Amino acid sequence: MSTRTLKMAAIVCFLIALGGLLIGGLVANRQAPPYPERVTGPDGAVLFTRADILAGQDVYQRYGLMDHGSVWGHGSQRGMEFSAVTLHRAGERVREQLSRTAYGRDYRELEAEERDLIDLRTRREMKANNFDAANGTLRLSAAQVEALGEITTFWERTFRDGDEGFGFLPGTVPSPDERKQIGRFFFWTAWVASATRPGTDHSYTNNWPPDRSVGNVATTETYIWSIGGIVSLFVALGLFIFWVHRDRIWYGEAKGVPLAEKLVGMPLTSSQLKAAKYFLVVILLFLVQTSFGGLLAMTLFPLGIAQAWTSYKEGLWVAWDVSFFERPVISLLGQLRIIPDTVIIVFGVLPLVYFLFKTFPHLKAQEIKEEESVWDRLGVKL
Repeated sequence: MSTRTLKMAAIVCFLIALGGLLIGGLVANRQAPPYPERVTGPDGAVLFTRADILAGQDVYQRYGLMDHGSVWGHGSQRGMEFSAVTLHRAGERVREQLSRTAYGRDYRELEAEERDLIDLRTRREMKANNFDAANGTLRLSAAQVEALGEITTFWERTFRDGDEGFGFLPGTVPSPDERKQIGRFFFWTAWVASATRPGTDHSYTNNWPPDRSVGNVATTETYIWSIGGIVSLFVALGLFIFWVHRDRIWYGEAKGVPLAEKLVGMPLTSSQLKAAKYFLVVILLFLVQTSFGGLLAMTLFPLGIAQAWTSYKEGLWVAWDVSFFERPVISLLGQLRIIPDTVIIVFGVLPLVYFLFKTFPHLKAQEIKEEESVWDRLGVKL
């Protein structure tokens, strides 16, 4: 197979992949969940509007909360899943309200048969889609209105007072209005994750995040596409390898062997020896990074330490890359020691000291209750 043929095959594969990405983006954009123009209670009173949701989304982005947690699974996964936490708490509040309305008692005081009935009604209410696309109005039930109030209060308290377990410092979102807006935004994400998409039997997010208590169970299509995608990848790779060996593509005299033998006999330069040490350090750093996933499920390492390590490592990659490609500039700065020394002190040491003083008082490991699972610790409700 000639080099020209390989180049054409690579270009065709690139165009097919790019086309699939564009088509997927168009489909996702057309099927995006709606932003209600207004959200009302059962009496028609306006609770909040589309502008409030977008303002809350802006707050979420402005304070970089996507670097701390995630919404619908899109984020850093370093902290809680905001939509999952909101969805589960909303379901709990709806369940309690339905229990008091039907039986005049709290949910935990009900008999087994009564709890089963309330659980069923809760799932139906959470999955019901009362959005009127004609006028852009989302009508909430009385139980959902109560859940909205509880959700707003929860996020107000969390972003005002902080949360040691998840590394939120007091005043993470400083303004009361901004805290109210982000609470409404998270409530909207929970509604999108639970309300049934018109014409289907699943939510706008395909029942993600999963939470059986509110009726979010992974669909058959989810398993088919997830497992099918992985299986098809390995099948395609296997067929390609079979084709290469059956037709003896790229067979012939091994041109690389003489070159490799020549390279083996060449002495290593000083830069090559140092590069070997560099790659060893990189491997060790990645091993430490991957270990944090398991360590965070315990009380050994608070979340703040993992975030500080990740931030440091990201800066380290940038510094190393700059040192490789901008060596002449760095050499010039090395002759003018006052410039780099000043930069390091002002932009490095002082912010680091301030960060440590602000962070370490809040790096206490959160106690895990006996009945609390690892998923509860990570903020994911299944």
